[in-house]
Amino acid sequence: MAEVIAVRYAEALFSVAEEKDLLTRTAKDITCVRTVLAENPDLVNVLAMPDVIPEKKAELLNRIFQEDLEEPMLGLLTVLVRKGRIGQIDEVFAEFEERLMEWEKKCRVTVTSAAALSDAEVSKIRETLAKSMQKEILIDTVIDPSLIGGLVVRVGDVVFDNSIRSSLSKMSRHLRELRISESAQ
Repeated sequence: MAEVIAVRYAEALFSVAEEKDLLTRTAKDITCVRTVLAENPDLVNVLAMPDVIPEKKAELLNRIFQEDLEEPMLGLLTVLVRKGRIGQIDEVFAEFEERLMEWEKKCRVTVTSAAALSDAEVSKIRETLAKSMQKEILIDTVIDPSLIGGLVVRVGDVVFDNSIRSSLSKMSRHLRELRISESAQ
């Protein structure tokens, strides 16, 4: 349920920001809000207190952010506080950022390898993925020595596992299946 609500708020924020040509600015506003909340745990505690009247919370946020944020973000914060949903702000922001990436035709990819990749290797991976996906590719690299070699590429929820560890595991499973079928005869 919380996810559905976050999606709705993110869609509304995106729609208003797009209409007002403030998508890039709204992304910066998200960074600003995250920074302020991370640096001020007392503010987060006050916003979470059920006995503080929502209007007072909204006034507090307006005083803190009125000089720094554009109207779409101020409006979102006000609505989240008044509806008692400020605790879902991270999910709303994540959903907004996903929509923005899609709108900008960008895609974040995680590439895991056994050893560090060279800049040339990362560029080749980026180029290959960009051609097939028709998007700008942003790559995060991770090193996992247990892979032995090869790559694991994660695009959203899809994983392409071309690691030696995975190949050995498949080969081992195949050999076990062969032994089981031979012993059954």
